[in-house]
Parts: sequence; structure tokens; C-alpha cells
Amino acid sequence: MRIVLLFIIFSICFSNNISIAAESEARDFFNKYVNLSNQWSLDLIDMYAQNALIKRNILKKQPELVIVPLDEHKKMLKNYNKYQYLLIGVKNNYNVKSVNSLSNNKYKINAQRCPSIMNRCFDCYMIIQKQNGEFKITEEYSDVNSRYFLKFKDKK
Repeated sequence: MRIVLLFIIFSICFSNNISIAAESEARDFFNKYVNLSNQWSLDLIDMYAQNALIKRNILKKQPELVIVPLDEHKKMLKNYNKYQYLLIGVKNNYNVKSVNSLSNNKYKINAQRCPSIMNRCFDCYMIIQKQNGEFKITEEYSDVNSRYFLKFKDKK
């Protein structure tokens, strides 16, 4: 009986340590994302899974959720990089609210994105999952003020 009890306690402690380590790895991934994003780096593109879902919730009287095709999202990232000299000093600060395990090697990171050029923050999240031993963004969501994203309305 004691052996069974010790085994159960050991298993719980061991699984908690694995969970804490994986959560820490997920936070490290997010911190890398923030760093690359604020440098307008093209390395950011490699952080997305090949079939990543990009969602933007356009804030207006009647908010509209649009899906941005991944290839269009990558084009935007490339344009930001191309004109990064115009964006010097423009940064996004993130306040991480939570990192939640969704399943084995899959995490949802909830945060608030606070652009340095605005006096407000926007809710956002990303879902990351290990693929071939490294985390990739499989879903990304952010509230946005920009009506630019309306051009993706009803596109599939």
C-alpha cells in the first residue's frame, strides 16, 4: 500500500514538473515572438505552422471577425520588414494574462497587446503546438482598430 501511495505521489510531482517546464517553454516561445515582432524581423514568418489560422476582430460599432489568409499575413509581415525604418520606435508591449495547456504539447497564450503609439490595449491570443519538436503558431487572434482587414471579409 505504501509503495502504491509513494508511486502516486511521485507521479503527480513528476507530471507537475513536466507541465511547469512545458509552460515555461511556451512562455519562452511567446517572448521570442514578441522580440522578433518588435524588430520587424522576417524570422517571425517561420514561427507559423503551414496551415495557421489568422483571425482579426475589427472593432467598430458592430465588431467583425475576419480570417486573414496566411499568405496575405506573411506579405504584411514582409512589408513591415521592408519599411521598418518608418516603424522605428513602434513597438507592441504584451501583458500575458495566462498560458493554458489545451492538450499534450498544445498551449493557448492569452494576452493584451498594447501598441506604443496608442493609448489602449487589445485582447489577443495565440495557440501554439509542437510540430517536429518545436512550437509553431497554429492560431492567432487579435482585436484591431484598422478597417484595412475588412478587405478579407467573407474570403475563404
